[in-house]
Amino acid sequence: MYLTAVVDLGVTENVVFPIYDFACPIVDSLEGVTHALRTSEYNDRNDQYYWMCDALKIRRPQVIDFSRLALQFTLLSKRKLTWFVEQGLVSGWDDPRMPTVRGILRHGLTPEGLRQFILAQGSSKSTGTMEWDKIWAFNKKVIDPVAPRYTGLNLQGGLVPVRVKGQEKEETKQTLLHPKDPAIGEKTIVLAPTVFVEQADAECFVEGDNVTFVNWGNLRISKIHKMDGRIESVDAELNLEDADYKKTHKVTWLADPSIVKCVGKDLSQLTPLSCLTYGNLISKPLIGKEEKFEDFINRDSVLMENYLGDPQLRNLKKGDIIQLQRKGFFICDQPPSTGKEAPCVLIYIPDGATRARPTTGSKFKSGEAADSKPDQPQQTKEKSSPKFSILLSNVPYIYTVPGLVVEFCPVYSTLRNQKPANSLILSDLSPEEAAKRAEKERLKEEKKAARKAGREKAKAQQQQQSPASGEASEMKTEKIKAQATKVPLTSSEPNNSTMGKQQLPPSDELGKIKTAAAATDLSCIPTSPESKNSPTNKQQQSKGKPEKKEKTAGEKPQKKAQDLPTVSGPKKQTRLGLEAKKEEDIAEWYTQVIQKSEMLEYYDISGCYILRPWSYFIWSQIQSFFDPKITELGVENTYFPIFVSKGALEKEKDHIADFAPEVAWVTRSGSSDLAEPIALRPTSETIMYPAFAKWIQSHRDLPIKINQWSNIVRWEFKHPTPFLRTREFLWQEGHTAYAVKADAEAEVLTILDLYRAVYHDLLAVPCIRGRKTEHEKFPGGEYTTTVEVYVGASGRAIQGATSHHLGQNFSRIFDVVFEDPVTKQPRHVYQNSWGITTRTIGVMIMVHSDNQGLVLPPPVARYQVVVVPCGINVKTTDEERADLFAKSKALVEGLTKFSKLRVYLDDRDHVSPGWKFNHWELKGVPMRIEVGFKDLAKGEVTTVMRYTGNRLAIPMDKVNELVPTMLDEVHNLMLNNAIESQNAHICEANNMKQLTDALDKKCLVLAPFCGEPECEELVKTESAQNVIVAPGAPAMGAKSLCVPFEGEIVGKKTGPCAKEIHCLRHPLCSKPATFYTLFGRSY
Repeated sequence: MYLTAVVDLGVTENVVFPIYDFACPIVDSLEGVTHALRTSEYNDRNDQYYWMCDALKIRRPQVIDFSRLALQFTLLSKRKLTWFVEQGLVSGWDDPRMPTVRGILRHGLTPEGLRQFILAQGSSKSTGTMEWDKIWAFNKKVIDPVAPRYTGLNLQGGLVPVRVKGQEKEETKQTLLHPKDPAIGEKTIVLAPTVFVEQADAECFVEGDNVTFVNWGNLRISKIHKMDGRIESVDAELNLEDADYKKTHKVTWLADPSIVKCVGKDLSQLTPLSCLTYGNLISKPLIGKEEKFEDFINRDSVLMENYLGDPQLRNLKKGDIIQLQRKGFFICDQPPSTGKEAPCVLIYIPDGATRARPTTGSKFKSGEAADSKPDQPQQTKEKSSPKFSILLSNVPYIYTVPGLVVEFCPVYSTLRNQKPANSLILSDLSPEEAAKRAEKERLKEEKKAARKAGREKAKAQQQQQSPASGEASEMKTEKIKAQATKVPLTSSEPNNSTMGKQQLPPSDELGKIKTAAAATDLSCIPTSPESKNSPTNKQQQSKGKPEKKEKTAGEKPQKKAQDLPTVSGPKKQTRLGLEAKKEEDIAEWYTQVIQKSEMLEYYDISGCYILRPWSYFIWSQIQSFFDPKITELGVENTYFPIFVSKGALEKEKDHIADFAPEVAWVTRSGSSDLAEPIALRPTSETIMYPAFAKWIQSHRDLPIKINQWSNIVRWEFKHPTPFLRTREFLWQEGHTAYAVKADAEAEVLTILDLYRAVYHDLLAVPCIRGRKTEHEKFPGGEYTTTVEVYVGASGRAIQGATSHHLGQNFSRIFDVVFEDPVTKQPRHVYQNSWGITTRTIGVMIMVHSDNQGLVLPPPVARYQVVVVPCGINVKTTDEERADLFAKSKALVEGLTKFSKLRVYLDDRDHVSPGWKFNHWELKGVPMRIEVGFKDLAKGEVTTVMRYTGNRLAIPMDKVNELVPTMLDEVHNLMLNNAIESQNAHICEANNMKQLTDALDKKCLVLAPFCGEPECEELVKTESAQNVIVAPGAPAMGAKSLCVPFEGEIVGKKTGPCAKEIHCLRHPLCSKPATFYTLFGRSY
């Protein structure tokens, strides 16, 4: 193929230009290539590749695409990297911050480490983003076994001389360069009467304690000399006989070269080191397509620290990799100059640890690689630290150490214009972040001081109110006697008649005391359910009770000390029944039901609760019902981690905007800060879908259907309510991917029907199926379907479960693609997600329970039937008692074996049958069977239904047949009654006035609505009318619950609206109504 030259190359004849796209197929074919591996960016040129082979009638190699691996905080574009070089922000293409071969090799990445990483990572068609930590972790496995260990002391905080008693003169000692591999060799260390340690290490010394000097032994600290709070020197004595190194503080050290004279020049001169730590060129993990990378340049990406090291470090060569003990791995970038004295330049090699590098003043294990962050050292004063303002200047700078002067010459003049860093943080906080952190610390200190003051005040009050005992009682009596002579008496009785009696102040002082007590009344302090059962709160409640009339001085006071009020703790609550009424105070009623029925226990972290076995069994029944159903659909159970990386969550930030304020973060590990906070999952899309991208390659991998039963953390700021709105809850979440959209949408409705079956068949709760409005749908989905439940006691609705169709939103974010079998082009999958939570338990309690306690539907009750033997008294013989229990036990076995029911025999003998009746009614057991002597004589038993209270005697030989039927009937009755209540509280409205009137009657409202998010916000605001539905909560207006499916609500208008129908807010809203929408107040 001959082309005319379009660029003046100095030739006049026609030439062939080796155009890349045309040359590749020709060269591959002629050279015998069978499979051409190319990155996916060339995917759109595959047709051209094959066309060229066919046009030339040459063999066609098979093209295989794989995705390029992107790295966080890294730009791979040659054009963008060139900009860094041209702007002088890097020293060149071999700068350790550059993602070039020369750059990463200079940074200390070994070819073997890179090869192992590539083999472990493998190839994939899914575009992935990797953290550098993973690469460095593989690299560490390569260099750790072979890197020799040396000592280096950081000069930034200064060095402290340690005078060692018992070491009279200098001497040498041989030690291994690698504690686990003697073949690497040995080095000679110098033991001297005076050695240096870092200031941060010295501040960890305690007089009288042993300190392990690495490669030497234990030294006991005898005296620490300080001046102006700063350690000037330390006296120590050898204690080498003590070989216990387990609990001692470990430090690295170097002999004072000014007193080392008899060991030769090679061992007496320490090596100056300049250690460089390189960060990332950009400050954001991933740069969006519409963002400019120039806005995220990290100009504080180089940190230079000056060290003194072992004399043997003078022998390093360029490219040698070593480990400075307690500092990390380094690669020699510039050996010490043989001419003019210049420091040896080392570059820090990251080790892949997610936590920060270790520092001095921390725990250390000899021979350990520096892969974790130890305890932080005590920071030295700023005035004692070397100034870094001249760090990269042309002027030599000098560090002065007691008895030693070290001069460092400047290195790398190309970095002069960069702002030097003066801390271990590679990029400083922005002013806003710094201000937020400072404010957070200030508030933390204020709260800490307030708590301390509160504890001291409570302690003082307790001491005043506590009854005196022993010597304290005698002292108090003496004080009372002494006071009796000072306080005027209001009666005419002589003083000796009141000896030993409790004296009261005058009546005017009593008035002042009462006034002060009224001003500090504790009953006005709002309490949460968590605090109502605390000892402190019960004490306060007891104080709030009306006091008895004050006794005058003439009345006989109480004599016994034990009769005085004590603060030894609250009495155990023995009242079994509920005190609050459902129709009067639903919040307090709900709290008492869940506690007294042993469903839940409060925890010391607000919004978190303990699910007791009685409630967890309900959740296990839901699992047992739902799992086989989805298994029939081809769904498989799995489990993904609870932790989410910050980078992964960033990808989904637009779609989880609603959850953003509720995301809980892990920021510390022990006493150490994490290098990057880790989120606890508020939802699992960001955790699962990167795995989907790996698992799905072709249409044969679809559909993929997985489900997990797990817990979720959302740090709710609204009023927490057990089961209904908690900061941690259990849920089921399913995630599926399909090649065809219609298949995915069909599954959405199938799952929704299963959720309705959970409520109908298990919990006897009716629900309304529908589609969420644009304003209320899951932000990451195309649309959301829901089941909404009406709670008659409060007149509010609650979202029961959701099934989302995500479309291709998430598959585009995480590049979840498959190869189309027809077009051979990559296509994004269609995804769904669906879930139900332990909120179901709270819904069931609110709908069915009454003022006698919990009411459980038979399918989810831990015990569906409880059998209570009755009629035993003191006249009952042992034979009668044994016969009664034998008949009761046989009854239980028959119901368990033949009727497949969950039955419990309550044969406790320390409580009465009446107490048992109340107990099991409170716990909501659907049926109670009473077995007494009269019943046995008649050949029958008495059944009592918890839901209706009906008592019915049935023959014993019909028990196994009738009891299951009776339980099914009560379940249907519960469901039908709930359906009637729901239908009776759904009204229709055509305007805002009708809507608000219906809300006041605790109704849900069906109204024509335009569906615009802005209009929906106005409906919520205008319908609030300052209505407070819960104490302490803001006024609540109506929100859209769902757009009910057509025909979902019998006898009501559902589905699309006619064209002439106006929006609910007409004339304020001029848009036509689109659908009849269900509104109501909601949890």
